[in-house]
Amino acid sequence: MLMALMGLPIEIELGILGGLSVATAGYFQACTKKSEDGTREKFSIDKFFTTVAIGAFAGGALAFTSIGDEIIYTFLASAGIVAIVEALIKSIIRLQK
Repeated sequence: MLMALMGLPIEIELGILGGLSVATAGYFQACTKKSEDGTREKFSIDKFFTTVAIGAFAGGALAFTSIGDEIIYTFLASAGIVAIVEALIKSIIRLQK
């Protein structure tokens, strides 16, 4: 059984963790993206925290629903993995250019 670390419902904490994971992958993607003039894209801290907040909100919404928990969690976990891996692959490809 998972234990809450911050005293919040575990769904919210996992939402925050998911948001941090996606935001971190986005950071690496932004750092490796070059504009047409050869400059790097600027990282937006506002977008970073917005992504984390969306994760917390999504976790909160899941904490209050009980419709097909296992199916919903499997779908969301899969979607999250796809988003993170896609961002990291794009970062690696851009670094090689």
